[in-house]
Amino acid sequence: MKCALLSVLLLLAAPAAAQDNPEQVLENIFTAQHECDRLMTQLDAAVDANPTWVKPRLDRAECLYRVGRYEWVIDDLEVVFNGRSIKQTLSAATAGGVPEEIARVSVENGAVVRIIMLLDQGQTQPAKSMYSAAKKVFGDSPAMARADIAIDAATGNNRSAWKSVDAGLARWPDEHQLEQAAREMTSRDPRGVTEAADAVLNAPANTVGWYNDAVSAYTSGSYSECLQTVDMALAEPSIAADHERFLKIGYTCAVTTSDLQRTNQFIVQMGGVAGLRSDAVVRHAELLYKNESYAAALELLRHVTPGDDTQRAAVETLQVRSLTRKGDLDEALTIAQSNHASASALANLALALKNVGRTDDAKAVLEPACLRMQGSDATRCYDFLANLNRG
Repeated sequence: MKCALLSVLLLLAAPAAAQDNPEQVLENIFTAQHECDRLMTQLDAAVDANPTWVKPRLDRAECLYRVGRYEWVIDDLEVVFNGRSIKQTLSAATAGGVPEEIARVSVENGAVVRIIMLLDQGQTQPAKSMYSAAKKVFGDSPAMARADIAIDAATGNNRSAWKSVDAGLARWPDEHQLEQAAREMTSRDPRGVTEAADAVLNAPANTVGWYNDAVSAYTSGSYSECLQTVDMALAEPSIAADHERFLKIGYTCAVTTSDLQRTNQFIVQMGGVAGLRSDAVVRHAELLYKNESYAAALELLRHVTPGDDTQRAAVETLQVRSLTRKGDLDEALTIAQSNHASASALANLALALKNVGRTDDAKAVLEPACLRMQGSDATRCYDFLANLNRG
């Protein structure tokens, strides 16, 4: 049974002339419509009309998950599942005359997505508890097999997860949930891809070898070799269904070599940043900033969810620097107030504020920045602060 809800639109690369203009590249990416975008208006309207209606929220959550808008997925699934058992959720999903067999599919799919999201957040025990509760209702199903595989992988048991992928593919051939499990495991553990998983993902035998070669070249620092391997794979017509993982590793290699044009080309072909490593996307934004493409850098950063404080500091530093260069000092000041951006970025913002006569705002930004500096940088910072205090 193939997926009945959505299919991903592949966005073709923009013409060569547009590739040289980062602002145009980013505009093309983030204004392109995914199939979910066309459904979202209807789903939003249904939820707005009756916020307690479970079925539209579940469908919207799955839609959002497929396009990588994970923070909104969490919001919808929290509303649906918090305070309800799986059986109560299933009963609620039949409201409005929804047939039970249709409601059952939506609730089961929603439960699997929530389990995966909990695992991604490091909440292993709540994920396991939800899996146990869901399996009591849905039994030994393809969706529950996918959830079980995700739990094994998240707890470091890749060997068991791959065995379950192979067993599931043999038991439920052409089942979308097992195809998704194979794709998710391939993303987690590209070196462990099994023959059965490779076959169901429509890749010829040498695709796994090419991908492993690209990953090996990247990890050894041979970025040009990585890109050559990716180009070889993408030129092979028979692996069209498996392009996504080559585009992702190609993007990572291109951004690491500071090749802005190639990086832009890869992201256009992927149609956005969903599923990309956050550190690679931040690096892309840095390249755009250095290219003085400040609006494009800010647009890209808007789609990054920092994974930790270090990444948050990198994102907010780039945001403050880009906004300062654009002259959007109010927005830069708002971000600066969290004090995650680098001290030098805050000092530059303080100088820009001082130059337009906003001395009080400049002092408010500079004081915490000086505390984080050392040596000669701290001396210059406190001298600047003293000048501001003297007016």
